[in-house]
Amino acid sequence: MLLFEKDFPNMAADRYEQNDQFFRKLFDDPDMMRQVMETVGSRRHRRLMWKIHI
Repeated sequence: MLLFEKDFPNMAADRYEQNDQFFRKLFDDPDMMRQVMETVGSRRHRRLMWKIHI
């Protein structure tokens, strides 16, 4: 646990940078935005349909 506590700030900063890079690309690239929306939208739709049928 001590090693984790020591490394966690660096791990969090790295993850933040990765997310920042991803979202910059997402908003700069209309094709990527469309692809992500289609993927997320279809998964949400399937999840909603599954819940309705329970």
